[in-house]
Amino acid sequence: MSAPQYSLRRLLALVALCAVACLIVAAATRGHVWAMAVVIALLGFVVTMLVQALLFVLAGGLGVLLTRHAARRKTAERSI
Repeated sequence: MSAPQYSLRRLLALVALCAVACLIVAAATRGHVWAMAVVIALLGFVVTMLVQALLFVLAGGLGVLLTRHAARRKTAERSI
């Protein structure tokens, strides 16, 4: 598997986006209501994505367990 290739342009864009996010968080700590709303919306999005990732991992693990269980059951039925 090859490593992902990042260009300087992409890294600079990422740094710029992080800087804008930090500015919004700083404005929210100063009491600007619009910035608080943006921060809450971004945190809600991040939490939603983390929950989705967790459920994906749990569903994948459950699928592996059920597949192994079905395979064991088949081999046990054949040996009888």
